[in-house]
Amino acid sequence: VCIIGAGITGAMTARKLAKYALSVVVLEAAGDVAMGATKANSAIVHAGFDCAPGTLMAEMNVKGNALYDSWCEELDVPLKRIGSLVAAFNEEEMQAVHKLYDYGIQNGVPGVEVLDKAQTLSELEDIYRPFRPKRKTRASVAKERGLEPLALALLKQEKGFYNMDNILE
Repeated sequence: VCIIGAGITGAMTARKLAKYALSVVVLEAAGDVAMGATKANSAIVHAGFDCAPGTLMAEMNVKGNALYDSWCEELDVPLKRIGSLVAAFNEEEMQAVHKLYDYGIQNGVPGVEVLDKAQTLSELEDIYRPFRPKRKTRASVAKERGLEPLALALLKQEKGFYNMDNILE
């Protein structure tokens, strides 16, 4: 089996297939894993509240989100669940928030709720702390995002998966 792309999807597919009696290879065009769409990800593990109810995407978002806890524990990759916030600034936007809430309920998203202004400010107090930028390394950015180290750990953990640079040496 040949998997094209060593992002989170390719890595998780390879990890799953490696548990069977198959020959599996992952091909990646970039010089490292998670350099494509996974790299551009904003570190959101989609909950499924924004997908139309009854769609395959809604089902996969909810199921996939639930898997992250066990994957990260298994692979010793830190995962901090901070949730998602959709803000509304007028009545029209508030209607959209209620539509997303309804989708979330119909899709079985755990913990979905609509907060009023006071609740929101109370929940998000930490956002208002002064921002102090630090020098960031590739490793620290990857750790913060949560997805690149997961993809890297997935590829490196399974026997028989190698960085192509090592093979060519």
